[in-house]
Amino acid sequence: MERTFASHGEALVAYLCSQAGKQIDWQLVMASFTFDTIGEIAFGVNPRALEKCAQGEKLDFLKRFDRIQCMTTERFLELEVAWRTMRFLNVGKEAVIREDNRAVRDYISKLVSERVKSGDWASKHDLMCVSSPF
Repeated sequence: MERTFASHGEALVAYLCSQAGKQIDWQLVMASFTFDTIGEIAFGVNPRALEKCAQGEKLDFLKRFDRIQCMTTERFLELEVAWRTMRFLNVGKEAVIREDNRAVRDYISKLVSERVKSGDWASKHDLMCVSSPF
């Protein structure tokens, strides 16, 4: 993990230096850095979110993940029966949450599948290589 954080930290510093004096979306920068780092630690894959951020774009995964967080947090401001009914009927925000959840799961499933198919267990140092204690 130390190597991964160091290399992604260097990429982050390089990006920030290239943006000196410019306005940046700090939340997007940090989300991109975090996603790249965790992607490599967990799956041995760098999703290159910081590169997209540098191009003024946001990965679809991060858009959907953020939207899920916002919409599920909004449930605390609504009557439980209302959002549960919308979820049951698959309408409104609840339909968006369900679709975004599906896309997020599909993205992660694809990463895991590709990683397993690669069979590259010797050169990677990620969580998928760690033996289960069970």
